[in-house]
Amino acid sequence: MEVIRPSADLRKNYPEMSRLCRENRTPIAVTVNGRADTVLMSHQQYREMCAEMEFYARLAQAEEDIRLGRVSGAEEVFVRLERDLREAAK
Repeated sequence: MEVIRPSADLRKNYPEMSRLCRENRTPIAVTVNGRADTVLMSHQQYREMCAEMEFYARLAQAEEDIRLGRVSGAEEVFVRLERDLREAAK
């Protein structure tokens, strides 16, 4: 369920709103003059959201690579890795 609070609540009751975000793991939509303006969420939830977005971006890139034929077989990959590791060890 979406939680919506006016910006006045943010100014007056920040500790309570912060606690709600952390404990309920629910973002709070903050309104100004009755219109959605900002979203308040816990730092942990923000980090998780960023990680999820990065995962989906990498997945989209992988799907694009497959679509364009930019793929290699496992054997070829391991041969290149072994070669690169030997060169890096020099």
